[in-house]
Amino acid sequence: MEDQRQSSLFNPPDWGWAAVKGTPQLSSECQTYQSQFNRFQNSSFAAQLSKNHHTCQSTSTTAIILRLHTGSNLVFSPDMIHFIRSLITEAGYTLNHSIHLLVHHNHDSILTPSEKQSALESSPIPQEFHAICTVFTDGEMRQEFGDLVQGTPHSGDPNLALLWFLRRNAGVQFAWILEDDVRYIGRWRDLFAQVQDVWAKSRKSGKNSDKMPDLVAFEDICEPVEDWVWWKTCESIWGREKQRHTMGVIWGWSRELVNAMLEHIQAKQNCYYEVFPPSVAHNHGLSSLFIPIRCWIILRRGIDEFLLVLGLPRTHYIQGRKAFREDTRFP
Repeated sequence: MEDQRQSSLFNPPDWGWAAVKGTPQLSSECQTYQSQFNRFQNSSFAAQLSKNHHTCQSTSTTAIILRLHTGSNLVFSPDMIHFIRSLITEAGYTLNHSIHLLVHHNHDSILTPSEKQSALESSPIPQEFHAICTVFTDGEMRQEFGDLVQGTPHSGDPNLALLWFLRRNAGVQFAWILEDDVRYIGRWRDLFAQVQDVWAKSRKSGKNSDKMPDLVAFEDICEPVEDWVWWKTCESIWGREKQRHTMGVIWGWSRELVNAMLEHIQAKQNCYYEVFPPSVAHNHGLSSLFIPIRCWIILRRGIDEFLLVLGLPRTHYIQGRKAFREDTRFP
């Protein structure tokens, strides 16, 4: 059965996908790409599902935010479409989480709602998902955050976009944040149940047992290694020993973490988006939790090739990090 799981766990068509790293906590049942996503291939059903979900998602206190953009290089391959449909069905309807596509439109002005709708219409994003899209522009970011907006890769700009959205959705008490080039290959209900189970078992007391941790990550939360260059974007805020880093491809933020991040933003402090949130959590005494899961990432540029180099069992990965310091904290 173990060999069968390894070979058939998740084999999508040849779209260049590969495991990020590790093989933790396999599903109890063997899965293939078809068994996972075949039921999400009916486009007419999915479009109605998306529209209906938009009308009732305002009552949810948990949001799932997928970051996208309107650029022509955004590719909506079949696996992307099936993935979003699975989010709407499994995490939206089944678990009563609100699903949002947070869409960046590269424009220096502040657009009207109709102009944003026109930008969506001319984007690669399928019509069936437009009802759950929230479009923002560079002009809106600069109006709200000024010179904190850098407009460069490996900056803190993703933090600003997410905080901009969460400021406008004050009812959201916990947000799951996803990047568009990563897929969770299990069932969403199983993932969220696993988080709750690990968190409940890890706590030292039964107080606030229903409260989620302030930061949930699916890569080790640790002090950055000295030769990793991006920690230096944050050294004006914290020294390296007070920083924490984790991969931000899928993670969860509580409202308490969002508020603490906004305190730093108001003080004109922001930095690399995979260091800033976990460092804020660490230095504000907030709780954090690492959950090992298996993800897949699309093969693109050198960074993803680097991730594949780290595609080792977690014990090997830990041994390879000189300054490894796991940081799961409990109140």
